[in-house]
Amino acid sequence: MSRHPTTVVVLAGGRGTRMGALGRVLPKSLVSISPDDTSLSRLLGHVDGHGLPSVVSTNLDDAPLIERFVARCAAERSIDPAPRVIANPAHDIGPVTALSRALEAVETSACAVCLGDIVFAGNPFDTLAPTGDPAGSDNVVVTSELVPGQGGVIESVDGRVTDAVYRREDLAVAPDRHYTNWSGMMRLETDLLRRAVADAADEILESVVAAALDHAEVRLAEARIGFVNINTGGDLAQLWARAINEGRCAPRPAHLRSVAGSGD
Repeated sequence: MSRHPTTVVVLAGGRGTRMGALGRVLPKSLVSISPDDTSLSRLLGHVDGHGLPSVVSTNLDDAPLIERFVARCAAERSIDPAPRVIANPAHDIGPVTALSRALEAVETSACAVCLGDIVFAGNPFDTLAPTGDPAGSDNVVVTSELVPGQGGVIESVDGRVTDAVYRREDLAVAPDRHYTNWSGMMRLETDLLRRAVADAADEILESVVAAALDHAEVRLAEARIGFVNINTGGDLAQLWARAINEGRCAPRPAHLRSVAGSGD
């Protein structure tokens, strides 16, 4: 049993099919989002900022590259404990199946789930509990201000989650309800998460949140930071423009050189 109460599970099996030729060469989580980061390395840095153990779930084909990348990233940034990579042969079925497989490697009482293609403007683990303690005991989902047309919608009342859907039109909007965009991040008690995964109606992760509501109360943790879901070249351009504006143009670190094939 881990000494930490929470394990982070990163779902990083996406292949970026909507990103054209780039997505055919690299897994989506390994595409550079700035001169010094990919979405996966940035997320692992956030995890390490709180000293949490982590499991990275990916598809079978990309597993060797993901394992090499994670090992180099962990060594370069002194990430402790080093992330564990799970190669899931059934990853293509969908994210809920991938999550079910990853949960087999979780030994802690709570599990924080996040997506490898979400890039946060700050450390999202700061918002996993009302106290800002990522090891807190609350069952929470992390959201931000609702953006029209963006998928992943959480309905809540007084901070208590009442529903979760992928498209807002799937909800009967009520004036006494609050609507936010889900960041793809949640922290639930591990046993609750396993029950919710087993009860999920389909392979949409929002179904896991909805299923969890049948077993326990889930609270809203509304982040004060924005996030970008990487799906297209336009999303990458937005992230690179931000990096350039912030003056982050340092030489590539070793973990990025290893992906490009120019490192050892």
